[in-house]
Amino acid sequence: MSDRGESSVDTEMGHRSAVSAGVEVLGDRWTLLVLREMLLGETRFNDIHRAVPEINRSLLSARLRRMRAAGLVERVVGADDRPTYLLTPAGAALRPLIDCLGYWAQDWVLDSSRVPRADLGWLLWRLRQLVRAETPPVTVVVEFTVDGESEAPAWLVLRPDGSGVCAVRPTLDPDVRVVADLSALRQIVDGEATVAGACRTGTLRLTGLPGPVADFFGWFRHAAATAAPVSR
Repeated sequence: MSDRGESSVDTEMGHRSAVSAGVEVLGDRWTLLVLREMLLGETRFNDIHRAVPEINRSLLSARLRRMRAAGLVERVVGADDRPTYLLTPAGAALRPLIDCLGYWAQDWVLDSSRVPRADLGWLLWRLRQLVRAETPPVTVVVEFTVDGESEAPAWLVLRPDGSGVCAVRPTLDPDVRVVADLSALRQIVDGEATVAGACRTGTLRLTGLPGPVADFFGWFRHAAATAAPVSR
């Protein structure tokens, strides 16, 4: 065999070995789903679990330990003694892989008849992940109602120290009321549309106090631009 042929074989074998090593670290469903949530900005155990409710808590703990051992995640205990889980640079570098896996599934695996119908609460939890960290400066309550359906409303509560989703009416009156098409919300959280674009097309309609309504568009990132916290 020529030197060129041997070099080609060596390169192919090295590539196979590298892929095998990557699969050894990432090759199960839960690790990839946990990575997806952390790339979307989740850092708390309970928040990761809420975003991936199919995984039980003991299995999630085991996956996070495994990801720490692989150098993908760092566990940091804050001044309040509450741990957070941050992606290392190696973990954050997996964003293109997770994005490509999602695009591939959209093109080759899923079709509109097979995509499960998302409920309003789950979609608002995803939307919460797109809230910019620095806004709004005061607590704002946003009530969401599904257009043309009997599904109960849900509320997104935006606070300076974090945001949450409520299935029970908050004590504060809504500052903004949103009537939304579920498919439009799905497109927003999947990165296929923006909040401003949905409002322009009428699939998201806002009423409420003039100030919060005007500020509403600036509170959310585009899903494709969401950056995950990374340990240093």
